Amino acid sequence: PTRRSSDLLQRRREAALLLASSEARLRAVLAVMADGVVVLGPDGNAQSWNAAAERILGETHCRELGLPGSGGTGTCIGEDGVALGTSQHPARCALEQGLSVDRAIVGLRRADGELLWLRMSSRPLVGVLGQAGQAVAVSFSDITALRRADESLRLAQTPAAKVLIVN
Repeated sequence: PTRRSSDLLQRRREAALLLASSEARLRAVLAVMADGVVVLGPDGNAQSWNAAAERILGETHCRELGLPGSGGTGTCIGEDGVALGTSQHPARCALEQGLSVDRAIVGLRRADGELLWLRMSSRPLVGVLGQAGQAVAVSFSDITALRRADESLRLAQTPAAKVLIVN
């Protein structure tokens, strides 16, 4: 081999090592995150997710994320309790309109009937050649316990407020 081809091979090896190192670091970061992260493809189906997403949603719901039109069994509702239309889901906004959505409150009614509340953000991912609509990153945290506590507090305060008004 010529010196030029040896240099080229060495640079390729170094680039491959840097890429492998970067991928390992990203996998480690995703593994320690408390928030769920799901990457959806252009068809709206999950391509990958982290351990937190599976812990929060379960594998079946990671695959569908309650995304309207993806054939999922979950139903998403807005903070007001009304079912989200296809274009209102944060992931669909990112996928189809190229819009980023931050900290939307989404209720996911799972197939078993349980209502799970999520704080969800989504970002369109741009392809290697700069093309949009290739994938969407969705991050979310489970706020079900917080919502239940807020509702309990609201209900506990309601009778006290009525007593004060009557007296």
